[in-house]
Amino acid sequence: SSGLEHNTPWQMLQYQLGSEDDSIDPDTGVVTSMSAAEDKAKGTLLHIAALDPHRFKTFDEWTLPCPTKTLTSQAAVRARMDNPGKMVLTEGLAAFAYEALSALSCHPIAMQWIQEGYLREISGFFHLFGVRLRWRIDFCTVDGRILGDLKSTRRDLSSTDFGKFTWNRECWDMGYYAQAALYCYLHMMLTGIQPDEWRWVVVSKVPKCIHTRVFRMKYLVPGDAGYKDS
Repeated sequence: SSGLEHNTPWQMLQYQLGSEDDSIDPDTGVVTSMSAAEDKAKGTLLHIAALDPHRFKTFDEWTLPCPTKTLTSQAAVRARMDNPGKMVLTEGLAAFAYEALSALSCHPIAMQWIQEGYLREISGFFHLFGVRLRWRIDFCTVDGRILGDLKSTRRDLSSTDFGKFTWNRECWDMGYYAQAALYCYLHMMLTGIQPDEWRWVVVSKVPKCIHTRVFRMKYLVPGDAGYKDS
C-alpha cells in the first residue's frame, strides 16, 4: 500500500499483525524477523520523506514511540494493536526518518526529480501471458517520458566513481534492471508512450553517513542507436 495515503481498515489490520513478508510466530503474533520489520518501516519513511515531506510537520500525529528497542517485541506488537493507523517507531527509526529527509533535501537534483512538476505514485494494471500485473512508479513526468523509482541501500555510494560501480552491482543483485525494464514495457503497452529514461533516487543507509545519489538509465528498444551494445 502507499505510504502517502491513509490506511484502509484492512491495511491497518495487516500492519497490526505484522507484514506478510515477515516471520510471525502463530502463537504469539510476534514478528520474529527484526531486520524485515525495520526495513519495511525504513522503506515507508523514505517514501514519505521524498514524496510527502510536509507530513513531517505533524510527525507526532501519525507516529508512536516504540516502548522497546525493537519492533519485534511483545510490547511493540501490543502498541501496534492499540494504535491502528500509526507507525510504531524506535528511536533509531525516528532518527533515520529525519536523516533521510535531510539527505534528500540536500541533493538539488533529487529534489527536482521528485518534487518539481512530477506525478507521484502512479499505479497501473496489465494482463500479460495470463498473469495480472500491478506496478507503481514512484515519480513520472507529466508527458510520461521519464519514469523513476525511490530506492534505499545498505551500501556506501558516496564515492563518485565507485558509487556508480556499487549501484550497478546492487541493481544486478536485487533485480532493479529487470524491474525497470518491465515497468517501462508495461507503461508503453498501457499508454502507448515509449519512455526515454528511467531514473533512481537512492538513499544510502550507511550509519552516521546517510546520503543520496541519483542515477539515470536510457531506455532503449530495438532499432535505437546503441541498443545492440547495451
